[in-house]
Amino acid sequence: MTLSAGSQSQAATQDFFTGVTQEQVLISGRAFPAPVFYRDLSFDAYVYECDTATVQKFLPSPSYLPIRLPFRKCLTALICFEYRATDVEPYNEVALCVPLAGFGEHLLPDWLFSFLDLSLGTLHAHIIHLPVNTDLALRGGLDFFGYPKFLAGIHFEDKQKKHSCELRDADDNFLTLRISRERGRGIALGPQAMTFCTYPVRRGKTLRATFNLQFDDMHVDALPRHIRLETGAGEMAEAAGLLLTTPLMSVYARKGRGILQLPAVSQPSAIGPTAGWEASSRLEEIHE
Repeated sequence: MTLSAGSQSQAATQDFFTGVTQEQVLISGRAFPAPVFYRDLSFDAYVYECDTATVQKFLPSPSYLPIRLPFRKCLTALICFEYRATDVEPYNEVALCVPLAGFGEHLLPDWLFSFLDLSLGTLHAHIIHLPVNTDLALRGGLDFFGYPKFLAGIHFEDKQKKHSCELRDADDNFLTLRISRERGRGIALGPQAMTFCTYPVRRGKTLRATFNLQFDDMHVDALPRHIRLETGAGEMAEAAGLLLTTPLMSVYARKGRGILQLPAVSQPSAIGPTAGWEASSRLEEIHE
């Protein structure tokens, strides 16, 4: 018997979360399970190149190594998430980030190692701005991870053959940026799994936040002329204007799920798979 696409997605969702033990954490005085389950999500990633000297000004320390390209360029990205069903209620977020080389200093080109990382389904990144559209998502990101979160209206729209994500202010006016791509474009890669590792600094401690993701229908579009970015006013808009200079590709998935792990404390303070990491089993280790 052949399962329908909907039944296959439901089965994949059930299998993805099977065997994961959750504990209770407090966010704004309310108890929620952790690690956090994201049962239904979609994402759009827009990959750019930028001058390495400009990118390095946004990184917190020399330990954070951008993925260097030829001609003194490196990668930057804008990633838009729509979370329709989660343990911490539905919300949206947009990450302006710098993909990181996960193997430290070496002689070979960064992009060779990064392709190895991607072939293993891993992306390392430093997040510069992370707006969200609910207070609960804001408090959780600040209290447990030290993410650079702030509140904004985040709206997704499919209109006139375009898929767009827009940040708006409290009066529903265009605020910071709007990014769009043509709908239905790209090469279908089918089901894909990915681990998204980010490295926020909270109270002087470098943390590693791990987001395990599984997608039903990933697509890649390597024709950057179909990406349109508009920026308005504000600190994030200024940063996006400096970092998102030359589009390279877009990657998107319309259906997926994820598990956001509790953060791990770095031992020592470094990033990537060669670093020493100690998963904290006690939240007070992170919050002390």
